[in-house]
Amino acid sequence: MTSTLESQFTRGHEVFGFVGTPSTEPFVDPDMAAQFVKLHRKTLLRFARQGLIPAHPLAGNKRKKWRFLFSELDSWARSRVNSTSDPCQNSRRK
Repeated sequence: MTSTLESQFTRGHEVFGFVGTPSTEPFVDPDMAAQFVKLHRKTLLRFARQGLIPAHPLAGNKRKKWRFLFSELDSWARSRVNSTSDPCQNSRRK
């Protein structure tokens, strides 16, 4: 008998069209990846073509199809933060 989490994950594969198995991290399409990193879809795809963001091209006829991993996008986004101080420090009144 599978756990509830595993069944939700498997159901997510069916709903969102993930590629992978419940034991591996699924690839996501550009729409979901763009929502995750809060970029416009076209900007995300341009970054992928330019090699500025971690992406995995799939072979296609004329155009490449891109897939993304949330863990890689999360690492990329965290590396873009250029401040180690408290992010709310400037908004506090003294």
